[in-house]
This record gives sequence, C-alpha cells and structure tokens, in this order.
Amino acid sequence: MGAVPGRAGRRAKPGDVITHFNGSEVTPETANALFAQLANPSQAFDPATGRPKAQDRTLTFRRGDEKPFTATLKTEPYAPESAFGVLRTADDKWDCVLDREYKIGYIRLGPIETGLDAKFAEMMDGLTKQGCRALVLDLRWCPGGYVDPGTRIAGMFLKDNSVIAKMDYRNAAQAGTANEIRTPPGGGQYANLPLVLLVGSETTGGGELIASALRDNDRCVVVGQRSVGRASVQNVRDAGFAGVQFRVTTGTSFRPNGKNRMRKADSQPTDDWGIRPDEGLEVPVTADKSAELRRQADLHALRPADSRDALPFDDPAADPYRLTALVYLRKHLGKK
Repeated sequence: MGAVPGRAGRRAKPGDVITHFNGSEVTPETANALFAQLANPSQAFDPATGRPKAQDRTLTFRRGDEKPFTATLKTEPYAPESAFGVLRTADDKWDCVLDREYKIGYIRLGPIETGLDAKFAEMMDGLTKQGCRALVLDLRWCPGGYVDPGTRIAGMFLKDNSVIAKMDYRNAAQAGTANEIRTPPGGGQYANLPLVLLVGSETTGGGELIASALRDNDRCVVVGQRSVGRASVQNVRDAGFAGVQFRVTTGTSFRPNGKNRMRKADSQPTDDWGIRPDEGLEVPVTADKSAELRRQADLHALRPADSRDALPFDDPAADPYRLTALVYLRKHLGKK
C-alpha cells in the first residue's frame, strides 16, 4: 500500500516544498515526527472485512512565490512506473509511437522491477498493432534491478537459447549452477525488429545486462555514452528481525562474448568495462546537459493524460540521443 497524490486537481511537482502535514507545520523540530506519521500511520481496520481502512493525508505545498495549495493523498495499491512511452493516454497507458511517418516506436525503462517484462510486452503489443517498424529502447536512466524480468525483456528480441550473460559465482553452493543465462523458451517475438539502444553515464547493472545481451548477439546498435560498468550479482537476505533485509554480492556477470562488464577501482579507459556506443554513434553531451535531459524526462513522465502543457521532452529533436537514433533508423528504414 502507498500514498498517491489525488488524480484530479493540482499536482505536486519536483521542487515543491511541503509546509504542513494534516494541518501541522513542518519545522526542524517537528519534521521527524510528522514524517513518521506520514510513512507509518497508526492503522485502523474495518471490523467487517478485517482489511485496513483507507486513510487520508493532507499536505500543503509551496511553489516559488505562488499561493500555497493543498493535496489529499489516499491509501491505495500502487506500483511505481518503470516503463514510459511518448504520450500518456486517457486510460493511463502509453502511446509509444515516436515517429508516425516512419512508424518508429520508443520505450524508456526505469528500475527493472518484478512484472516490468509483462508491462513491456503490453507496450510492445500496442506498437505492433500500430504497425511499428523499428524501436528505440532508452536505457539511459535504467539503474538495474532484478535479473529475471531483465532476461525476459532481452529475450523478446533474441532467438531461443541465445546467451544473455555469463556468470561467475563466489558462493560454493551457486558455483555448481549453470554459468550462463540463456533466453527462456517462447521468446523472440521481435527477433527481427530493427532496434537502437540508448545508453549513458547512468545506465547501470540490469540495464547494462540487457544492452550487452542485445549488442553481443548483433541485435541492435548502441547510441549514447559509455555506461557505468556495474556487473555484480546480488541476492536479498533476511536479517531475521523487524522485516529488515540486506543485499549480499554473490558473484559477477560478464557479457555474452565473455568480456568484462565491471568497472573496478583500477580500471583504465581502454579496459573492457561497461557498454560503449557503436562507432560514429557516440553522443557528446556535458554532465549538465545529461542532468537536464533526465529532469525533463521525469517531468514528462509525471504529466497527467488530461494536461495540455507542452514539455521540452515532447520534441525528440531537442534530445541529441533520440535525434541520433531517429536519424539512423530513418536512413536504414526508408519510407514505407
């Protein structure tokens, strides 16, 4: 369960300042106690059903010099979005067509959470029904996540039994398991779809696993900047009290071609680590420009379907990564 801003009325945006919670002013002295009430309120239960009762939380926001406004948050089931398209539709889904003339699709991935592969498959199905001829898969701000959904996403573009990654386990119990991850049976629905990946200086872990799987199997071209270079394999362990869990690094993953993906403390720029863009497809942007593009993408993802506000991220020509991908695909596709 989570607290979600109301879907009607004014919405909070990055940079807004919370001044009051349930009528109580947020000050240095009250902030900790009020946050505890927000995150873990005393729970009331419905005696008829035994289920938790929905609880409203009212926040007052200040935005620059504008008049303060309030928003009421209601408790309801909620899963953060991890897949984003081009335009949010009225039913809170995504239209993923980036170029309607050439029928080029676009999907951006965030954290690779459980169930992301099902959401991704739904978005791909929508693109297929619209006659999609190629896809731009944006992994620039993918921080990694779970291996299984990442494996299934990569497998949609690969033939059965293709190698996705090679593993080196520290744990003796795991050392006897298969040292290769291969595409699961029944994938490969889009094994012939032209594909461009966008990677950058914040593409990490699971995003790099997907990128290396597709690149080493000659299923894509890579546009952007060199990725982070993180390839540790981690498992979640229960601490045994209070529901506390922690992550333990149990091994390292390598590219399908066997090359190293992990950037170490003594790694040099010429060493094998991370994912590099293909020759001629590097996008030379500054760190400030990258940060601004991410901010624009976040605002774009937060915009509700009924908004008529134009945002910079609506224009792919203002994003050197997507523009490079579109120029490449248009040249290779030609007009239908």
